Amino acid sequence: MLLVAWLAVPAASWLVRPSAGRLITEGAELSRQSRWPEAISVLDRAAAAAPRNAEAHFLKGVVLERLRRPAEAADELEAAVLLDASRADAYFLLARLYEKAGVPRGLDLAARWTA
Repeated sequence: MLLVAWLAVPAASWLVRPSAGRLITEGAELSRQSRWPEAISVLDRAAAAAPRNAEAHFLKGVVLERLRRPAEAADELEAAVLLDASRADAYFLLARLYEKAGVPRGLDLAARWTA
């Protein structure tokens, strides 16, 4: 009887808290459907569940850029490249945001991937 109760607890907590990977997949799908506010909500949960996951931060940055929230988007994209320096897509979008804002650093980031 005690074994049955112990086995039920992890299963119940798994149902309540989806994995970060599952949340990232759901956020990406919502983004593809242009359901930006819902995507942000799900990606917020993904980033909270796995704060060192570069994909969660990258996707959140993409969605924030679509919502015309460039400062927040830049923060998320910076987090993505700090966590995974091989994210050319994050560098590219970050450089575009910097360029639009007139920040000279954007040109440095863009040059890193075009050289």
